[in-house]
Amino acid sequence: MWSVKSAPLRARIAKFLSAAIIGGLLSIVPSAWWMPLTPAAQASPVSNPDSDTYLTFNGSTQYASGGATDPATQPTNLMTVETWVKLSSTCAATECAIVGKEGVFILAIRNGLVDFALDGNANSGATSWNWNNAVGSSTNISLPTGQWFHISLVKDGTNTAKIYIDGQLRWSGNAYSCNSACTSTLSVRNTPLYVGARDYVSTLGSYFNGSIDQVALWDGARSDADITTDMDTYIN
Repeated sequence: MWSVKSAPLRARIAKFLSAAIIGGLLSIVPSAWWMPLTPAAQASPVSNPDSDTYLTFNGSTQYASGGATDPATQPTNLMTVETWVKLSSTCAATECAIVGKEGVFILAIRNGLVDFALDGNANSGATSWNWNNAVGSSTNISLPTGQWFHISLVKDGTNTAKIYIDGQLRWSGNAYSCNSACTSTLSVRNTPLYVGARDYVSTLGSYFNGSIDQVALWDGARSDADITTDMDTYIN
């Protein structure tokens, strides 16, 4: 199941991918496989959008996208994005996007490590849209293939970012590469939210090879206790 959650506006919860196929908020291209959580062969899309399912992406053509102008997909100052992933490839020499909104935030596996980028309204011509592991303190977090992991990216009001794996804090550091040249507010852009690929404006790339489930975007910095308590909670 998939959702976008605005912490101050809990009534605005919108289901992504499952119910959104019907609502038109997100589209799946081209027909990424729905998979039941119990072990089974690949299945056709489920008829009941409230069943607990996940998507498996082939790493070359499949993705889901939408919500370009929906305020539910635009974090402001604080943000948390959470998801479960199972890698079919370690992405050791490439970039595999998990979820992102180009020019605002992106969470990915890059060169074999969990990585992210956040754009913080850079001042004085400075830029903050850079991969953390390339310009900052590397997360040094690698994930093996064939196992489910819960990943959380949290950005708080002090321009600090945190990465949690299975509810455990594994990395903490500067949210932006520009540091003091950035404001604490995230950039606002009418770019679509992509799951399983990255938006390069004129083309798509960085396709994810593996499975993704339970994507949730929060307009707030979730605490350690929030993440640990809710990571196994079924989103509906």
